[in-house]
Amino acid sequence: MGRDHHHGLHLTIDNLWISSILAIFVFVILFGGVHASKKKRADVYLSGVSVDSDTRTYRNSLSGESIATSRNLYLDSFFGETKLRPIGEVLCSAIIIIAFLASGIMPFAL
Repeated sequence: MGRDHHHGLHLTIDNLWISSILAIFVFVILFGGVHASKKKRADVYLSGVSVDSDTRTYRNSLSGESIATSRNLYLDSFFGETKLRPIGEVLCSAIIIIAFLASGIMPFAL
């Protein structure tokens, strides 16, 4: 009987060590690069020759000058906050209600 008690104690201590190591690992990963040095900005190269890095222009494959820009296709009519918010509220509310019901029902079912 004492042996089982010590076995459970060792398991608990092992779990504490593992969780401590994982917490330190996560802390190092999250905050390790906070004081990273500033990296030099690379010249523009998009399958062409850089013309002017400050204006982000390059000579494209047709010998014309193009400006490197970042663009995004926003589908607000499909994925905008006004469309997704009601769906998210209903689904999250349903999950919370089901969790409360399950936590109240399950102990009595066992």
